[in-house]
Amino acid sequence: MEEFCKSGAQQNFAQALSSDFRDEVVVASLNSFNQCLSLQNRGIRLTHQEQPPQSVLIFGELTNSVTNASLDALTYDPKAVSCRSTGFSSNGEALKLDGAKSYKITKNFTIECKRTPKINAGNTDFGRTAIGLSTSLGPYTIELMQDQLFGFATASQAKANYEKVVSERDTAIAAKKSADAKAATLQKRIENASVEIAVVSTGEYSPPMTTYFQPRLYCGTNVEAHARSVCGERRAKTHLVANHGGNKCGYSYYVVSCLSQ
Repeated sequence: MEEFCKSGAQQNFAQALSSDFRDEVVVASLNSFNQCLSLQNRGIRLTHQEQPPQSVLIFGELTNSVTNASLDALTYDPKAVSCRSTGFSSNGEALKLDGAKSYKITKNFTIECKRTPKINAGNTDFGRTAIGLSTSLGPYTIELMQDQLFGFATASQAKANYEKVVSERDTAIAAKKSADAKAATLQKRIENASVEIAVVSTGEYSPPMTTYFQPRLYCGTNVEAHARSVCGERRAKTHLVANHGGNKCGYSYYVVSCLSQ
């Protein structure tokens, strides 16, 4: 039992799986959706798509040919975001949009906004921020959540990290299988274990007490060697249960246990 518990403690391994499914309304997303519907009904459709975690694209699309609209303001934290677009210049040049100027909307346009990261302990962090776009037909708001780009950014680094994690997982699974096999072997040994008891005594003569602990071995006999000869291939252990003085070497009484494993 001691051997079984010791091995179990050394090879202990556990696996757990937890799943959680939720359906929640994200307020920022709902707000953008409602604003998009309102603008579309007035002649312009605004949508956006993120390229997490680094950038977001804002799409503007006129829904009819008679709408007169203008981009009046674009607000954001310049320390967190920078925005530009080629949709408001006559020569296709990308203009930086910072809300300082109003632009007439004569065609569909795309605004590219890049987030400015902060390097923290080898990782690239993007703080939570918002972009507000105002047209003559109504506003549109984009909320960007806090995100992080980890230290490895290339495909080769990502692949190396992935392979390392897979290797560690496979090693853990192999260790668990080995531990399970050892536990099964030890359990089988415990289930098949049996104990046989024998007695023996030592002393110069055979007083009445030695009658219950036969054979009686002469003074100086190696009791452990006698126990091994009695048990054979089984595990032998001697237990001293009593002793007292008398004659040449006194008298000692033992119980011998033979354990089959």
